[in-house]
Formats: sequence, C-alpha cells, structure tokens
Amino acid sequence: MDHAGVDVRCEGLVHIYRAADIEVVALQGLDLEVAAGEIVAVIGSSGSGKTTLLNVVGGLNRPSAGSVAVGGTDLLSLDDAALANYRRDTVGFVWQNIARNLRPYLTGVQNVELPMLLGPRRAGRPRGAARRRRRAEELLEMLGLADRRHARLTALSGGEQQRVGLALALANNPSLLLADEPTGSLNREAASEMLECLRDVNRVLGVTVIIVTHDQQIAQSVQRVVAIRDGRTSSEFIRRDRPAAPGAPAPAVHAHHIEDAGTHDELAVIDRAGRVQVPREYLDALEIRGRERVRVELDGDRVVIRRASGSALRQQ
Repeated sequence: MDHAGVDVRCEGLVHIYRAADIEVVALQGLDLEVAAGEIVAVIGSSGSGKTTLLNVVGGLNRPSAGSVAVGGTDLLSLDDAALANYRRDTVGFVWQNIARNLRPYLTGVQNVELPMLLGPRRAGRPRGAARRRRRAEELLEMLGLADRRHARLTALSGGEQQRVGLALALANNPSLLLADEPTGSLNREAASEMLECLRDVNRVLGVTVIIVTHDQQIAQSVQRVVAIRDGRTSSEFIRRDRPAAPGAPAPAVHAHHIEDAGTHDELAVIDRAGRVQVPREYLDALEIRGRERVRVELDGDRVVIRRASGSALRQQ
C-alpha cells in the first residue's frame, strides 16, 4: 500500500480572482517548497491565501502568474484533460465539509471504493470488485474503522465520517495529500484522532501531506509550519525538542508564538526577490505604517530598518 511522496515547489505564485466585479489578489508572489514525504501545516488568518494555495497545488485553480511543480511536473503545462488525471491519480483531497467528500446513501466501504471505479486503469489501482473491496477495507482498518465499514454515514460520528473521507482520499494511492481544515468541524477528541491518522498516513504510506489549518493542535504536532500573510510566505516555525524532566518524554515546540512554544524566535522567510515581511506588531510598536519610507542599513551581521526619526527595528 505504501507509495512514495512527491516534492512540491511553488515560485512567485500570483492568483487573482473576481468577486462582485472586484479583483482580489489572493496570492502575491508566494514561494513554498515541500520535500517528498514531508508533512507540513500551513497557517494564516482568513483571507491570507492559504486555501487558494491548496487549490492551486491541487490543480483546482490555475495561478495568474508564477510556477508550481509537483514531482517535477509543471502543472501550468498540463491541458485540462491532463490536469483532471493529475487530480484523480496524484492528489488526494480531504475537505472540512464532509458532504464534499462522501455520499450519504453509501456505506463507509462503498464510499472508499467509489474513486477506484472512476477513470482509466493505471498501475497501483486495484482491478476487480474483490480487490477494490479489500483495499477499501485495509484503508478503513488502518484508520481505526474496521468495525464501522458497513455503517451508513448517518450512523457514524463526525470524526468517523472525516476518517472515512481520509480513506477515500487515499483510495487511488496518491503521492500527495491535501487537507483543508480537516479538524475544523470536530471536537477535541475527534480532532486528535484525525491528526494521529494524518501522521500515520504520512509515516506508513510515505505520502507528502500539506494541511491548511487554524487548529493549534495540528500546528504543534508537525515538524514544520509555514505561515502565510497577505498572500506571501511570511515565516516558518521549525519544531525542536524542549528539555524535559528526567524520565519524561521531551515535549517538542515550534518557534515563537504558536501556543506553548516558549520564547524562541520566529524565522522570517526571504523570497527570491529579497523581500521579507516584518511582523505587524513590530511595525506598530515603532509607528511605522504602510508605504512609509524607511532606511535599510547593514550593521555587521544585522539588517536595520530605521525610521526617519531614528528608531530602529533590528532583524537578526
């Protein structure tokens, strides 16, 4: 069942869409690299562009500018038919809205079998009803749903339904799993179970996983978190161990202000054009406003952003 993950490379992504006769710039030159087999959480406020990023990487939207490559394949070079094949064979989607994943009139195992019936046969896709059923049951067992496989959706809890949706996303043996707020509608216990399943999928199957989330529980539990602000990659949080008491497991933390992260620094990201997003609270503290002219100076191993009044913001 295991299948190697793929790397993801986004460079200078721009995405503009129209809403009520207004052009909205959702992505403004975003860069992102995800290694094959990595699990990454993408965080950001509403409107920051994180869901748009997921849709572009998943082949649901074409960017207005920039490039996106998955496993070495340039998505912008694909025609509509090839892009449909990419969405079906390379990517698995998990949505917050369970109704978008599943058919309520089918049982759990029937839902998981459904993607295997669609599209042309290819390597890795089970052939024959018995093999499709066996793969669906294996996936549900892996996700702790072996005894619930024949239940209809109305008999399943929200957490169980979401795990069926995860099994469905894995049915065609994807190399990349994209999860948009997968715990957003779940209580804390169900969210914890879903998170553990995502980690198991990444570890056991080797699938590359990108999770868009507001959930601090997820953000604290993956190795790398990428923060998006105003349509650009603004910073990253790298997980590292915090010293623990003798005999106790070492808790892991991320940098800066992810909950319970201590006093570690947030790592700013400099894009290929040399741009860096300065945290808004720093600018507010120094009364530096948008489009204000400032001095940028090199001071040894530091870059200094200085107001005309002489105040300075130092970036290590």
